[in-house]
Amino acid sequence: MPAPSPLPFDADAAKRLRQDKGLSRSEVADQVGVSPITVRSWELRHRNPSLGAALKVAEVLGVEVSELVTAASDGSES
Repeated sequence: MPAPSPLPFDADAAKRLRQDKGLSRSEVADQVGVSPITVRSWELRHRNPSLGAALKVAEVLGVEVSELVTAASDGSES
C-alpha cells in the first residue's frame, strides 16, 4: 500500500496568518505540540505537517484548515 501523499500545505498563508495574529513560531509550536524548528520547517517548505498537526495549526490561528492547504497539482496541464 503506497504512503499517503503529503498535505499540500500553504506555507505562505500559514506564516501570514501567524504574523497577523501576532504569534511567534514558538507560541504556535507550544499550542500545536511541536518544536519551533518544526513550525519553521513548515513555513520554509522543508516539510509538510501531518493532517492532525495542520488541524491544530488551523485551530490556533482561528481559521478553517482549508485556508492552510493549496490545490494539489499533479504537474499535468490541460
